[in-house]
Amino acid sequence: YRVALSDCPIFCSSSLLKMLSLSEQVVLITGASTGIGAALAKILAERFHPIRLVLAARNADKLEKVANY
Repeated sequence: YRVALSDCPIFCSSSLLKMLSLSEQVVLITGASTGIGAALAKILAERFHPIRLVLAARNADKLEKVANY
């Protein structure tokens, strides 16, 4: 699930990043155990540390792997 920030248009604009202070927010991601949800969780955790993420998914085992990333 490696996705580069440059692959995601919303993260490419430095002016947008300056406007957003996601590190001070709580973000809920559903479907976070696989695919886009897992990739988004990892990107947000890397880019906006110490962001608070709430991850939800049907598969607890896969979700735990993403949460421990």
